[in-house]
Amino acid sequence: MEQEGLESQADIGKKKRTGWVFAGIFLAVCLLTGLFLVLWAWISYHMRFSAEVIRAGLMAGYILPCFIGGKLFGRLHCKKAALLGAGLGGLFFLLVLLLAAETSVHWPILLLCVGSGALGGIRRR
Repeated sequence: MEQEGLESQADIGKKKRTGWVFAGIFLAVCLLTGLFLVLWAWISYHMRFSAEVIRAGLMAGYILPCFIGGKLFGRLHCKKAALLGAGLGGLFFLLVLLLAAETSVHWPILLLCVGSGALGGIRRR
């Protein structure tokens, strides 16, 4: 009987750890994106890129941080790293959507964020 109680306490500790890890990785992804976007804005201003090149760079700014966040979940040996990476990508997309004050949802960007986070979470054995 007592071991069942101890196991449930251990499970609660693991869930809390996963929540803190998720929050930390999400914060790191947001900071990485901010850094990338500031650097991309500076480079594109000075190099006078066309609108298509700037859009491609912004897409990379959405995809790469989600992929890196999923990769971090895999490196930390989270059991459901691909699922956590996909959740990270979805939450990141919602944050971008809220900050952009867009009224329409861009489904391809959502799929790219979720897919890149899940792909980053897949680890090789």
